[in-house]
Amino acid sequence: MNCLAQRGIREYHAKKMLAKYLPKFFNGKFSMHDKFALVTPEKSIDNVAKENPWMTKEKLVVKPDQLFGKRGKHGLVLLNASFEQAKKWIERMMNKEIRIGKVTGKLTHFLIEPYIEYNKEYYVAIKDGRECDHIYFSTAGGIDIEENWNRVLSIDVPIDKEIDDVDVRGVISKQLSGKELENIEQFIKSLYRFYKELFYTFLELNPFTIVDNKIIPLDAVAILDDTAIFWMAKKWGSIDFP
Repeated sequence: MNCLAQRGIREYHAKKMLAKYLPKFFNGKFSMHDKFALVTPEKSIDNVAKENPWMTKEKLVVKPDQLFGKRGKHGLVLLNASFEQAKKWIERMMNKEIRIGKVTGKLTHFLIEPYIEYNKEYYVAIKDGRECDHIYFSTAGGIDIEENWNRVLSIDVPIDKEIDDVDVRGVISKQLSGKELENIEQFIKSLYRFYKELFYTFLELNPFTIVDNKIIPLDAVAILDDTAIFWMAKKWGSIDFP
């Protein structure tokens, strides 16, 4: 894959696509909510809430959505907030200049989603390779995944094989068993099919969790093959490439 064809998309757009298309691969096993909203300089939180009335009824998570990571470690994630708290936080953070590593910029886009209580954090990522796609999984998901990389399992899917030809269960059984093993195996296979059908070149959910058979991607990083935009425009929808 030509690296020039790979372009990152906002977490908001990745999650909206996951919510719309991923369930078709679940065979009724799991579900996923579609409660994701994006506040921009052109669209205030009040206007966004008119289209997403759940925002005024549920506790919220708010974070910048501008293709940079480690937001939690930089104090840029608001958790368990009311609508009014979220509104004040965004008003305070909008156009604020921040520095992440060697990059300085202004905050302009904010993802809002429901706050959900959960117990387990998993890690999964898929990326393109020359001879095979690589799937990474761990039960040690979360902000410290880099420090726990020795606990990440790797699964290769050769370009001439399907996901069902690969022993996903055999690999992840090193960390899982029983019903949890069965559920995660099916989810990984479903996610991989979504990844291929929607022309992703990289997709990371860190962490994701499962609550009452609902898949919840708590954080997502996604890159698309933008050479596919002409025949994928309808499925991708009105995304932008920041």
